[in-house]
Amino acid sequence: MNGDPVVPPAAVIGQQYLPAVHISSSFRVRMVSMSTRKWWLMAVVLVVALASCDGTALDNQRAPAPITVRITLSHTRVISGPSIKGKAVFINTTSKTVIVQSCALDGWLDVGLVNSRITYSHIDPLVGCNPSVRIAPGRNQFPLTVQTTFQGCTQEKGQATENEPSCTPTGMPALPPGAYATKAIIAGLPSGTRMPTPVSVTLLPAQG
Repeated sequence: MNGDPVVPPAAVIGQQYLPAVHISSSFRVRMVSMSTRKWWLMAVVLVVALASCDGTALDNQRAPAPITVRITLSHTRVISGPSIKGKAVFINTTSKTVIVQSCALDGWLDVGLVNSRITYSHIDPLVGCNPSVRIAPGRNQFPLTVQTTFQGCTQEKGQATENEPSCTPTGMPALPPGAYATKAIIAGLPSGTRMPTPVSVTLLPAQG
């Protein structure tokens, strides 16, 4: 039987016998080659897409902020109670004057002191007026005052809280001694404005 040809195994479909299909090694090589080229093409497309995204992100990172803001204070270590004078420096990096889209009488520039226990929020007097504050190209400076007293107090017995203590005979109570940082609330600036870095402030206990 050594001279008989080798018959490939048959596949059974119903009651019929079909000869098995023989796939040549050259066809398998071509299939593998096509599959490899397909995966390489997909990889190249993916790399190009990621590079495009990274380039866009880098371009966005390189784009300068239209306005940068910096807060400076005359003193950063003071007795609690008296206010602190300071200034806000606005650098307009564009070539055009920027109009602050907020009513100046509503307090568009507000800076207070906060820490892990004491909060600060802007109290809007709700005055309606047209925008009037203009920030020219280059350096602009605006004066500001930082209070070292609470924003509010209560005269009702038993209603005092950590952020709204009982009023004193002379008015608003001083903030507790300790470490604080400035919190700037600035309204009406264009998108992308770089807000100021908080300034550390130490409040000392009132003497006497």
